[in-house]
Amino acid sequence: MTAIVRVGYCENCHKDRRPKRGQMFIYPAEEQWFVGYMGKCDIGITPHLYLLIRANEKFVYYKKICLVCGVKRTESDDKIMLSIDEAKMSGIIKTTTTNWNALVMLKDF
Repeated sequence: MTAIVRVGYCENCHKDRRPKRGQMFIYPAEEQWFVGYMGKCDIGITPHLYLLIRANEKFVYYKKICLVCGVKRTESDDKIMLSIDEAKMSGIIKTTTTNWNALVMLKDF
């Protein structure tokens, strides 16, 4: 499954006045997950994971999740486990192939 991380608007984070400087988020790279910390940021603008479900000539179908509020945090003993909260994953979103390609080419994060 193709996955990309791009900046996006999150209504939930905006309502909760997130992200805050230094706030943790997770992101995938090379078959692993890493922890990042927010630097200078605008309220509601957060990293998102976009998962390609299927595509054809005209349309792309994908799901997305905010990597700030869509993350479960579990603490035990001396460990903190972070994982994607599947319940917060969007439903399938349909967009044009042109719009998807523009998102893929966006490299500002």
